[in-house]
Amino acid sequence: MIFLRSFYIMLFLTGIASCQKKTQPLDLPQHLDIVSSNNGSTEICLDCQNQVVVHFNYDKLSLHPFSRVFRWNETKEKYPEVGFVFYFTGRDKEMLKNKLSEMDFPYPVIHDPSNSFFNKNHLDTISFDNKHFIAYLTKNQQVIEFANIGMADYFHRQLDQMLEKSNVRP
Repeated sequence: MIFLRSFYIMLFLTGIASCQKKTQPLDLPQHLDIVSSNNGSTEICLDCQNQVVVHFNYDKLSLHPFSRVFRWNETKEKYPEVGFVFYFTGRDKEMLKNKLSEMDFPYPVIHDPSNSFFNKNHLDTISFDNKHFIAYLTKNQQVIEFANIGMADYFHRQLDQMLEKSNVRP
């Protein structure tokens, strides 16, 4: 119960912080290990025009936001034209792989034990307290807004709007 309350507070703070725009494009480190998805894929589109880019520290937070409850398989099917880039910071890569597999998480993720994505993009300057879980919608690595991935219906509306603005969908 405490986790859910904390999770909803984090979502609320992310929504408030979404009013701020980042002026520099995100730097997406590419030299890191990839943890394959539940179907064995290791393909991550680091240069897709439209992306969701997520930083998540699994040493600090539960992996629950990547469970089936959050409808990731539906998102993957519905938005094949969006690149999903997940940077997971934490020590135990095998535990990460096993947990994501148990949760049937459909995307490959980047294991970032040294927190290089966080550091290269100066995420310590973001103006909210929980810096262990940050999700962006980007166009050409330029941040459009924070992604509210914890609320699937709202997140899908965000993706629809991003694709409409990019003339990918009518």
